[in-house]
Amino acid sequence: MTPNEELVDRLLKDVGRRYRDTTLRSYLVGNDKYRSKRQTALDAVVLYLTSAKATIFQGVNLILFGTPGTGKDHLAIGLARSCAIRGLSARSISGQELFAAAERARRNGHDAIDPGLKTCRILVLSDPLPNAVTPTVPEAKLLMQLLDARYRAALPTIVTANAECEQDLRDAIAGPLEDRVFGGAVTVEMKWPSCRSSSGDKEKGRP
Repeated sequence: MTPNEELVDRLLKDVGRRYRDTTLRSYLVGNDKYRSKRQTALDAVVLYLTSAKATIFQGVNLILFGTPGTGKDHLAIGLARSCAIRGLSARSISGQELFAAAERARRNGHDAIDPGLKTCRILVLSDPLPNAVTPTVPEAKLLMQLLDARYRAALPTIVTANAECEQDLRDAIAGPLEDRVFGGAVTVEMKWPSCRSSSGDKEKGRP
């Protein structure tokens, strides 16, 4: 296994079976009335990747927000995989996994956050605040610890969030945490009906 293949394998261990074959190319824009919105979201993520010198290597975050089931994690993980293929370390974790792992680590006397999440070149942080709900004090402190470490090292975080609008997410994390997430970030809105509940997923551009 080559070093780059090892980086991809490390990412796939994080994302699990559901996203094992996820790539940017496998994101389907479909042929329905939301095609142009999906294409715009895909183009924005591809531009973020191809502009790596001004985004990834400058620590610019990417925020994907909107309706559940629109493919935010698909695009985020597809982007991370593209980075790993190019030799950049990439990890992925959900907010719930982060909080649960921190609690287990504390009980065992270890650091609350996996050091690898602080130092990888690309981190996908999936739904850190489910439905843009204000975090508890311990959750906010944990997120701040992680995001501040990455901010200081100029390492970008790809955040996906189920939020009706950008302001809802900003309001939920108001204060220093908002600055660490949104400061200079590229934001991509993904608002259209969920493809998960559609009987014609494939024909309607299931992401």
